[in-house]
Amino acid sequence: MTPPTLSRHGTDRTPSNWLDDACRAPLPEVVATLGLDLHRDGKSFGPCPSCGMATRANPGRTDRRGRCRIEADGKRWACCSNGTEGCGAKGDGLALVAWSLTGRAWAKGDSDTSAQVREWYAARGWCDASPDGGSTPATLARPRRATVAVQVNQPKPRPPAAEVAALWARCLPVTADPEMAAWLAGRHDGAIDPATVAKFDLARALPADLANLPRWARYKDGKPWTASGHRLVVRAWEADPDTPGRLRVASLHARNVLPAYGPADKAAWPGRASAAGLVLATGADPRSHGLPLVEIAEGVPDWLRLAVTVASELPKGKRSAVWGIWNGSADPALGAVVPEGWPVALRTHADDAGDKYAAAWQTLLIARGCRMRREFKPNVPQPAAPAIQRAGPTFAAVSAPAKADQVAQACEALRDAIGPDGLAVVWAYCCRDWGRPDAVPTAVANVLRCQLSALNDWELNIYNQQLREMGAA
Repeated sequence: MTPPTLSRHGTDRTPSNWLDDACRAPLPEVVATLGLDLHRDGKSFGPCPSCGMATRANPGRTDRRGRCRIEADGKRWACCSNGTEGCGAKGDGLALVAWSLTGRAWAKGDSDTSAQVREWYAARGWCDASPDGGSTPATLARPRRATVAVQVNQPKPRPPAAEVAALWARCLPVTADPEMAAWLAGRHDGAIDPATVAKFDLARALPADLANLPRWARYKDGKPWTASGHRLVVRAWEADPDTPGRLRVASLHARNVLPAYGPADKAAWPGRASAAGLVLATGADPRSHGLPLVEIAEGVPDWLRLAVTVASELPKGKRSAVWGIWNGSADPALGAVVPEGWPVALRTHADDAGDKYAAAWQTLLIARGCRMRREFKPNVPQPAAPAIQRAGPTFAAVSAPAKADQVAQACEALRDAIGPDGLAVVWAYCCRDWGRPDAVPTAVANVLRCQLSALNDWELNIYNQQLREMGAA
């Protein structure tokens, strides 16, 4: 009988030589299988399983590389430490698995950790299972090994659904948190009514003293969201694979409400998880709001402001669906949630990023026959008003009062493409006397009035300018 020998990890190595088999598993594949965030070049990952830091963005620096580097030999890793940031933990793939499973280093003679690590590798077909328990090689199909490039490009997972629901349930209405209410009401780019946000449950406040947050609810420096100031929490939705045409909550997004923070620190997503293919939404089903219209805003504050406007201004049961987007939101599965042929209003910023987001969504939705309207949300400070470009006919040709039936037909046909300039013309010549027998039908006028109420300040200036030019102001 061959006696057991002591391995370099201090564990008994049987003749099955499972340690050598496990060590042959490519380290990038081990990283990806553990759910860690592997950088696109396959040379770094995060967060560190020892200190929890996700990136190398030390104070005063912006570095998106993972906190841990994969050594040149591709077999070992190390947490990058500069003396004040990072812990310097290091090892091979087995040490990484041990840290991830137990949250501590693999000590000499630690048979419990050895058994857990062996079972983890055996369950993935990278070594034989323990002969005294657990799965056996006969029941473990060895998986087909994917290349590193395939592993890198695979989407990162979402945070556990049960933990997302539990954390959302532990949050409070924004009106119950004075700091949160003040942040919303004091927005420099336009106040957001906290009462309406709370009424429609658009966002919640993460209590500053809330303990036992999930491990993924941490910012890039390892601090929990409660400590980093990311306490305004909104739900992020994805296309529901089980129910076509609907959304489901898949993640949470946190916004920084501290008095001073850098532009790079304003938003936080769950660690080790992906934000791609997610949107903010006012409900799971776009058809349930009453109006066949989806309005899309860019970013959390603009989404909240637009959602509050729609919720408070439009008649009960006649609201549009409001989505919020960011880089990476455009996704074919999400595009399929918008009903074919529906009008979609894109209210993105008047800058390169806004153009990029709008173009991505237009590519998705035009293919579904959706009628697209681009609205511009000016940045702060507001730039010069860009030229408004809209496809299709406008109301510019209307220069005198028209007959009621002609106006009604025009409103019905152009309602989806109407902008602040068109609203001004229609209102000046058609809708000021709405309700009269010879005026625009009440149903049409009501919709136009709701659109007028939803204009932001920049759009309202265009509206008033149009009225003045027509002598109707």
